[in-house]
Amino acid sequence: KTNVIIKNVNFQYAMKLWDYLQNHLLEKKNNDTDAQGNVVISGFRVQIYMGNKQKLSKSEAFEREKLVKEKYKELSSYVTFASPFWRLRVGDFRNYADALVLASSLKTDFPDFASEIYVIKDDEVRDVELEKELKKAKK
Repeated sequence: KTNVIIKNVNFQYAMKLWDYLQNHLLEKKNNDTDAQGNVVISGFRVQIYMGNKQKLSKSEAFEREKLVKEKYKELSSYVTFASPFWRLRVGDFRNYADALVLASSLKTDFPDFASEIYVIKDDEVRDVELEKELKKAKK
């Protein structure tokens, strides 16, 4: 076999890597699901709120979720409690760059809490794109 090099990339190596990644994603779809059966991966979300004030934090997290949902209706949101913190995180992103674009938009749209908005790594992010591909494949 001959190796074809395109812009300093070994084509044969790139194809092997691509095959490996596809197989890895196929393994993910069978093994890594949440309680609702959604495919989960390690990815990124945008954190909008985190607070530990016993009487205020829960209501603040849900209030911000409501505000964000009014403007971003299709955006998935997650209000969680891990003692002692209430958190509001939004989105399901495979890569940091996509999450950063949303974070920037949120900071522009919600300047009152822009200083609290940042991208975080999350080990259980829904892989919405893969879920769509799986649904197409089943048809």
